[in-house]
Amino acid sequence: MNAPEPSTAAPGAAQAAADQRAEQLRTDRVRRLVDVGSALGLLLALLVVFAVDCRQAGLAGIAARRVEAEGGLFDPIHAPMAEVRQHPHHEQWIGPFGGSEQSEAAVRLGLEWLARHQADDGHWGPDCLHPAPDGRCQPGGSCTGPGSEHRIALTGLALLAFQAGGHYDFNGSEFSASVGRGLDWLVRNQRADGCLLDTLHGAGTCNMYEHGIAAFALADACEMAVSLELEPADRYCQAAARAVSFIEYVQHKDGGWRYTEDRDLPSDTSVSGWQVLALKAAKRARVAEVGQQCVEQVEQFFRRCETGPAGQTGYMPGQILTPATTGVGMLVHEFILERPDSPLVQQGAKYLADLAEQSWRGPVVRRRRFAAPPEDFYAWYNCTLAMFQAGGQPWKRWNDVVRNGLIDCQCLEAQSCARGSWDPLGRWAPQGGRIYSTALAVLTLEVYYRYKSEQAKVYK
Repeated sequence: MNAPEPSTAAPGAAQAAADQRAEQLRTDRVRRLVDVGSALGLLLALLVVFAVDCRQAGLAGIAARRVEAEGGLFDPIHAPMAEVRQHPHHEQWIGPFGGSEQSEAAVRLGLEWLARHQADDGHWGPDCLHPAPDGRCQPGGSCTGPGSEHRIALTGLALLAFQAGGHYDFNGSEFSASVGRGLDWLVRNQRADGCLLDTLHGAGTCNMYEHGIAAFALADACEMAVSLELEPADRYCQAAARAVSFIEYVQHKDGGWRYTEDRDLPSDTSVSGWQVLALKAAKRARVAEVGQQCVEQVEQFFRRCETGPAGQTGYMPGQILTPATTGVGMLVHEFILERPDSPLVQQGAKYLADLAEQSWRGPVVRRRRFAAPPEDFYAWYNCTLAMFQAGGQPWKRWNDVVRNGLIDCQCLEAQSCARGSWDPLGRWAPQGGRIYSTALAVLTLEVYYRYKSEQAKVYK
């Protein structure tokens, strides 16, 4: 029997089957890649939707708060601080905290006056208070008067007044451009070591009184952006951080600060108070960490100045007890030591409330003009800030006197260039001038939304 001839078709069939399997593998791999890609695409889409939903929820929350605000249901205790300040209708809810429609009207006029008298390069100073072309007063008008060349401090105070009223460099408000120009001017006038000083009109040495105010303004600008979960402008954060580092570096051996950079000189509570406020704002803005040693030394210095009865604090250890420095001592307990209910605060609040009712109620002012007050705008500013944090009946008693007094003595002449300002009368008028008195008066009347204090809510 003959053997069959080998089949010539077998190798071709095997090759075809192999090719078919390879093609199937390629098809399966492509299908799997497509499936994985589709899954990843779907996951990405879901993540985008989730992120948008979260963003919309956040925006909806802000919008809901604004709707509540428009309806008079705004809750300043739980809203972000910057949102509280920029609320468009403060007069609708500040009553329980001690404000009024009249105080809001005074603030508005004061900010308008400050905006009109800002120099083109961003600063505020005595050179602004005369007619054009060099000054900023209206034709035929003049706001001249006492006042020295303290442009760093005056610019810082004006910026604090605008920022306390909800006008920030970043929120597109009516006065945002003024705030941005002022902050930029401060940044341009900062030394490499962090000191803020007027390079054209100063003596070349750092004045720590002025530096503390300007550092406070820069840190406050950053704090408001952080309050809204925004990134502050980097140039302002860097400038604030350098300014605060300089404050810590210059801290005197006795724990406080004085007018100069000489750390061997004795400190005073007035200059130190501005550094304390700058440190507080910088810490809350997260632009700088305040060293524990710095805080401990501040506490020790102020403890040595707490030598008077009734919660009073002196200008220096064992020296000159004044209402203004008593207010500063209370602020240290409230803001840096975080002891708003300390015995010193409680005793100091009662002392200041008694003082206001006994010394300033009634004859201290008359409508639209007043004789020099027993104290000064600086005392009213510091003490009002401290008393607001203390709260309770002492706050109400204090505020009823000082708020009405400030409202009554604002310049209101319709055709006057000085309309909206406060005459530079009182103890520090020769040094501060009209910008100083106006900025401090506005800041005093903005206290109801400048910082939070549930304890202040005693008005009915």
